[in-house]
Amino acid sequence: MATNSRTDTDGTAPGSGSAAPGAPVLPAWLHRAEADRVKNLEHLLSGRVRIAQANAEKVNAHLRGMGIEPERPAAADESGLLVPALLVDADPGQNLYGVHATWDEEARGVTLLVSDPSGHLLPARTLRRLADVAHARHDGPAQNHHH
Repeated sequence: MATNSRTDTDGTAPGSGSAAPGAPVLPAWLHRAEADRVKNLEHLLSGRVRIAQANAEKVNAHLRGMGIEPERPAAADESGLLVPALLVDADPGQNLYGVHATWDEEARGVTLLVSDPSGHLLPARTLRRLADVAHARHDGPAQNHHH
């Protein structure tokens, strides 16, 4: 009784290589190009994270300077997005919005956002004085904002 075993040209059993069967073998220069791309993306991501961290610190320093202690300070997430500070949660029973604070690069200052019942954050007003937080909490999104 003969066995039907065969080996590929490299001496391994069929399909046991690291590449998928039929997958093209990439040339060394393309491997280097792919590795360079990954390195560039990691560099860009780390830059975005650094910017988001710096903007979060601007928000937190502004809040501290006004005597505001947020329930959750502003922070940067792992993808380089700024997570706004939570100043106060919504109180739907009292028709009060949740209020958050974020950095507005265009205005070069802190902007208040309000959370609607579905949790979406909508722009409310610039944070210039403590009363702005109470106004945002009661008044909700800026009047020029369209849903």
